[in-house]
Amino acid sequence: MLKIFPGLKLIRVSDEQLPHAEAEANSSTNTILIRENTYQQAKDWQPRARLIVMEEVCHIALGHTGRATDGTLRKAQSTVEQKSETNMKRASLPPS
Repeated sequence: MLKIFPGLKLIRVSDEQLPHAEAEANSSTNTILIRENTYQQAKDWQPRARLIVMEEVCHIALGHTGRATDGTLRKAQSTVEQKSETNMKRASLPPS
């Protein structure tokens, strides 16, 4: 991933330091702040945590800056996350 995004920094912070989100990306500094709990879950291959990390990488790839403060945008993001989680669950099920 570092070859695709030179200078990408993943910075682990305490859960208390990032109370409003699991992770937060800043494309202007190529930095992702990630809660320690979320980092450990991603390290343990927990699907939701891995999705969160990839979502933050996508924010950097798309050049997003700042936080989503508009309720409509938050609802749309929530819907996308729910659909993504459902698709990930389907993809991880063993074939019947």
